[in-house]
Amino acid sequence: MRNEEDVRGVKHARATFGKHGVDVSRADVRITKGTLTVRGMVSFVRGSAATNMKAELEIIAKNLRSNPAIKNVVYEVSYSGMGM
Repeated sequence: MRNEEDVRGVKHARATFGKHGVDVSRADVRITKGTLTVRGMVSFVRGSAATNMKAELEIIAKNLRSNPAIKNVVYEVSYSGMGM
């Protein structure tokens, strides 16, 4: 059974990644008991101004933790493209 708060949190997380120019379409993004887990391949959206993926993911994690549905962020990702 899905928790509605988790569903809203995943939508918020995907939107946040998009605002930061990070493509998570090839990654699995889930929230379980307040822990957001991103597994798979991430890359910058074409034309993104960001250049350092690791730094950008840390900024995104900090922003996401301000959402009450997200207590922790775990990345298990590979980087694709430039700016790793």
